Amino acid sequence: MDKFISEGQVKSERFPKTDHIELGSDGWLSPRGDYYKVLPNQHDESSVFLLQNSIEVQNLVSQKYDPGYERYNFKQKKDNREKLQELGFILIRGPILNTRDALNFTPQQLEAITKSGIRIVSAYDASKEYSSSDLLQKIEKINDMLFKSEILQEVKENSERDGFLPSKRKGTMRNLADFQNDPLHTEINTEELFGVFIVRQEGGEDVLPRELFDILSSDYSDEMEIDIYRDTLYFRVVDLDKGEKLWICWDKHHHQESIPMKGDLENNISMLVVDPHSVLEVLNKYIAKADDPSKHTPKIETKNKTGYFAGIVERLITSR
Repeated sequence: MDKFISEGQVKSERFPKTDHIELGSDGWLSPRGDYYKVLPNQHDESSVFLLQNSIEVQNLVSQKYDPGYERYNFKQKKDNREKLQELGFILIRGPILNTRDALNFTPQQLEAITKSGIRIVSAYDASKEYSSSDLLQKIEKINDMLFKSEILQEVKENSERDGFLPSKRKGTMRNLADFQNDPLHTEINTEELFGVFIVRQEGGEDVLPRELFDILSSDYSDEMEIDIYRDTLYFRVVDLDKGEKLWICWDKHHHQESIPMKGDLENNISMLVVDPHSVLEVLNKYIAKADDPSKHTPKIETKNKTGYFAGIVERLITSR
């Protein structure tokens, strides 16, 4: 029976792991930036090998899927490439990366792609090239703003005290650390009891999620609000230098059906990169996550009646 690949080595060097991408080569780029070089005819063979032998793959499966139904479904999938890609691996095929293969990356992947000189080209418009370095710089700027946030510093300081409420803050700080490690695949959740994050008088229970939303969407160009039953979705879009759009979403969920009481709020904040052809899929995904959207007509308010989100809403309506 094959043994798992230990940290720092690859079993019999069959698919050597390196910390850099050889420009023009084929291979698998893992979420933490490790590169497994393969031949063009070994994409399937290498995906099977990594799924069976890689410690990183096993750790990702454990983190992503709880034992039971979801993990069983993952293991039952026949397409091994799809399994690796679902775990965040990117298939590199030569000096050009098509956005159909990947659009949202980990910071480690962005760094590896930037250093290698790989060009990221739109799947729908081959003349449009995206910049991995610009996206990496934006993520670094967000992390710097998070580090300097006075509100987050207060939450961190309060989390170091004893007691129940500080333990809740510790959970959110751990969640925030996970987000900083992989911001385009991790959702920040602040589902807490009333009073947990009241570190200052102004802002009330929204003070922490509002701070996070403002930091992630700094320099935003347009915004939109969608109300669906017990969910209020706030969207902002940030324009990246090469034409990509960074979407930031704040999903405020009220647990009670009546007028929400203080303490019944769950806040989820996330961001991801979209292109002109993935926006409707992304928007429908957020709407589908809202509480029972099939029974409630969304109320949509765009802040700029002729702006970016107004055009998205028009496309959404005509597509239904």
